[in-house]
Amino acid sequence: MSVSTIPAFRAALLARLEADVLLAGVQVVIGHPFPAAPAAELVIIGDSSSGATNLAGMFGGGQSSAAIGQRSREERYITALVCSVITRNLNDQQVIEERAMAIAGVIEASVRGWAGGATPWAGITLPLGARFGWVLVNAVQLSQHFGDVQREARATIELAVSARI
Repeated sequence: MSVSTIPAFRAALLARLEADVLLAGVQVVIGHPFPAAPAAELVIIGDSSSGATNLAGMFGGGQSSAAIGQRSREERYITALVCSVITRNLNDQQVIEERAMAIAGVIEASVRGWAGGATPWAGITLPLGARFGWVLVNAVQLSQHFGDVQREARATIELAVSARI
């Protein structure tokens, strides 16, 4: 893949989520915050994939010839975001699951507002004048993890992205 919007999308998504007042107090990072310890409420902008992705069977992943328009290629990929909430209170699984899903809801609303605002995709500098077609929440998964001293709830969001490159 010679050109991709993945790095620009991830950087702009990070900046947007860090600036969102509804996520105040939530640590937002690209990748694990190592060597720093992760916060009790954390959003990790995780893996992005275009090659082996079928976007839940709705759309093919990767690059293909664009059907119409000024750009000759269309790129489709998924970026995963992990909304993690950790507690040392071993009896609070429902509370942290609800909080993880609330954080995921804030992210979904932010992405929808970004796409539909007066200046769609403001803050993204794309390579070679590329532009985004759409970004949507493709899937949400809620999982629980526990150990001897803490519990964790993770709401994983897949953002499906289409761009002309």
